[in-house]
Amino acid sequence: MAKKPTTKKATKTKKTPVRSKVAKPKKDKVAPLEDESVAIPIHTVPLSESSAEEAEPETEEPSLAEAAEVPEAQEEAAPPKQVKKVEGVSKDKNHALEPEAVEGVQATLPKKKEKPAKEKKPKKKRRVLTIILIVILILSALGVGAYYFFFGQTPFTGDKTNFIMEGPDSVVSGKEVEYRIVFENQEKVDFEDVEIDVVYPDGFTIVKAVPKSTNFNETKWGPRGLSKGEKIEVIITGKLVGNADDTKKISAKLSYKPQNVSSGFSEEKDVETKIEALDTELDISMPESITSGSEFTMDITVKNTADFDLEDLRVRFDYPSAFEYKSSKPRPDFGFDVFDISKLEKNDEEVIKIKGVITGEAKDKKQIKAVLGFVDDKNDFYPQLEKEVDIEIAKVLAEIDTKVYDKEENAMGTGETLEYKVHYKNSGTEAFQDVTIETEIDSKFLKPDSFEVDRGKVENGTVVWNKDTVSELEKVNPGDEGDLSFKVKMTDNIVVQKSEDKNFSIKARSFFKAKGTEGNPNSPVQVESKNAITKINSQVTVNTEGHYYDFEGRKVGSGPLPPAVGKKTTYRVYLLLSNKNNEVNEAVVEIEVPEGVSLTGSKSTNVGTITLESDKAVWSIGKIPAGTGQFSETLEAYFEVSLVPDLEQVGQAVNLTKSSIFKGLDAYTEEDLRVEMPAITTDLIEDPFSQGKGVVVEKELEFESSSVDDSSFDSLDEPSSLDTETESTQEEGVPIR
Repeated sequence: MAKKPTTKKATKTKKTPVRSKVAKPKKDKVAPLEDESVAIPIHTVPLSESSAEEAEPETEEPSLAEAAEVPEAQEEAAPPKQVKKVEGVSKDKNHALEPEAVEGVQATLPKKKEKPAKEKKPKKKRRVLTIILIVILILSALGVGAYYFFFGQTPFTGDKTNFIMEGPDSVVSGKEVEYRIVFENQEKVDFEDVEIDVVYPDGFTIVKAVPKSTNFNETKWGPRGLSKGEKIEVIITGKLVGNADDTKKISAKLSYKPQNVSSGFSEEKDVETKIEALDTELDISMPESITSGSEFTMDITVKNTADFDLEDLRVRFDYPSAFEYKSSKPRPDFGFDVFDISKLEKNDEEVIKIKGVITGEAKDKKQIKAVLGFVDDKNDFYPQLEKEVDIEIAKVLAEIDTKVYDKEENAMGTGETLEYKVHYKNSGTEAFQDVTIETEIDSKFLKPDSFEVDRGKVENGTVVWNKDTVSELEKVNPGDEGDLSFKVKMTDNIVVQKSEDKNFSIKARSFFKAKGTEGNPNSPVQVESKNAITKINSQVTVNTEGHYYDFEGRKVGSGPLPPAVGKKTTYRVYLLLSNKNNEVNEAVVEIEVPEGVSLTGSKSTNVGTITLESDKAVWSIGKIPAGTGQFSETLEAYFEVSLVPDLEQVGQAVNLTKSSIFKGLDAYTEEDLRVEMPAITTDLIEDPFSQGKGVVVEKELEFESSSVDDSSFDSLDEPSSLDTETESTQEEGVPIR
């Protein structure tokens, strides 16, 4: 019996394992020999079924790893086995089997005939199993890789973030407050698009933020990245105001996205802060009672008793309907009832003085309320505390009256003396105790050392009468009355500093002050008089000057100088006008000339017109604005006169004009103004080039040398229009000097 054929194990060289094949009955094949010099024919020997099975060559199944490594092409195309050459033996092509390589002679016994399909079935199963196994391995590897890619690298848990917001539970209104926002990344992944949005409450004004916000309104920080283990800290400092006991909520919204997660996350935090009442004082000082229609003053004091400076304060007043606002210091910021205090340092105070008038029936009570609070950048008002004070319309009646020259209103010119009379009377049913009467008067236009007070004194520009100087004032019984008086002089000159300075007046008002009445000795009473007003007339100045030479030394006259008997000498008369403090209408200047003096007809002006009559020159001006001569040019005019002296005038200075008169209507005081100017003589005291040549001589003197070189004025010795009635061609508004 022939030996069983053997096969080699597949090695790591990826060789394909060889399997024996049973020849088909109809097609016997003999494996070709590499050396065909000797071939041994092998004949088919019938065997039993069991022997055929023994003759079937054993094959060793490759491992899974080896099966996966061996390509299918190698498996189907394994190299043929070599057989040992036997001398003298040839192949039997009809019955030869495919030989297996054996030691010595190798023979193959025929197997029992099997169907071809059954021979291929084991091979196909192994191939299918191998493919399935490979697919399973690939899918498993992909699944594990995907898991580790999405979940296994750096997993985000969502439980390792720390978002906090801190701030005070309460704060005094107006004090600076600090809020702290922190977000910490304790996850194992980085965050991106990290953003914090803050919503501030009404009444909050941001002062600073660290780090700086990323938007203009200072409400947003981010977006930015945040690495694992890092944190963001935002500190916001601001001022919080509100009504006492109000609760203000500031909120912050956080949003972020982990890098290995497609969706984002958000959180919100908020802090509530209660507003505490402002630690400050508000006080109103005013009379407890006044007579109806009397003007009174109330002082409102705001004192900062807090331990920090206050800013953006506002005091708002609620006046009664019968109150009439007159004035205040400082001026109100809105209407007549709103006063803003931009800053009030700690322990400092601000005083607001308001003057007004209240009317009503006796015993009526009027309430005045002041409210102190903060105002924010939206102009919203947050009240902090308020003060209410009642003032009563007095039943007791005291009368006081102030007049100047027995008038409540008049007009006076500068340098004049004002005479005031103060009348008081108790027209009530209760006696007044310890009465003081004071008269306040504008001192700006007065001579301070010119006061003459009857039984009184002057204290800081105020005239005072009391029981020390007037015994009747210790107790003023019902029906008692009296008169007090004083005098004072006005200044000689009004000082005008800017063009708006005009329409001046002097106001004087008196106060009847009693410490109490017999029935209520601790209840002060104050009654105020109406103002006695003295309007100040405009200060008009007219200078009339005679000249033989003009202001620059040029000859404008003619004839002998000094004047000689029987010879004609001409002179020029200049008019220079200024007006200080009020507008003047219907202004005119009239200048008469004496007998023996004639008007030549030569004239000129820069405003108005000049009319020459037989013995008078009339300068019609019309309206003169305030400030003329100071803020606008001086008004000017001139005309010429001629003189022919006689023997009786020898040795004398002769008048060239009579007194000159200015007339006008003051537009402010509605008073007629009249200013007189002295006569002009041949002395020509305003002409420095003609000094000492004003006395009439009997004979014309030969011209003596002087400081003025007359040769340069020869062409002007005989003015062409001296004896004509033609007007000068001088244009209005052009200087004539």
